[in-house]
Amino acid sequence: MFFQLTNMEMIYQYVAGPQFRHRIHAIVEKFADMQEDLDRKRKTMTKLWAKRQEQIRCVVDSTAGMYGDMQGIAERHLRKLKDSTSNFLRQMKTRDCEPTDHSNKT
Repeated sequence: MFFQLTNMEMIYQYVAGPQFRHRIHAIVEKFADMQEDLDRKRKTMTKLWAKRQEQIRCVVDSTAGMYGDMQGIAERHLRKLKDSTSNFLRQMKTRDCEPTDHSNKT
């Protein structure tokens, strides 16, 4: 029993003394430092994430615009090709419908 009381007294003295208080203070200080670092990194990462999102949005918008431009160009050329083909076919059809003289005039 005497041994336990001595241990309990030693623990009480340690917990009540300045060394324990300094250790607790150091632990709390390091936790606070870690929390501040984490908050700073979260803020930085949030800014970077927002910046990346904006960059991606711009790339997607530009890509969509380029696709639209190419689609417009292709449609114009296809229309021209279609018109040219239609004109050519009409001309060929009118030629085929014209009477031709197949008699030999020799």
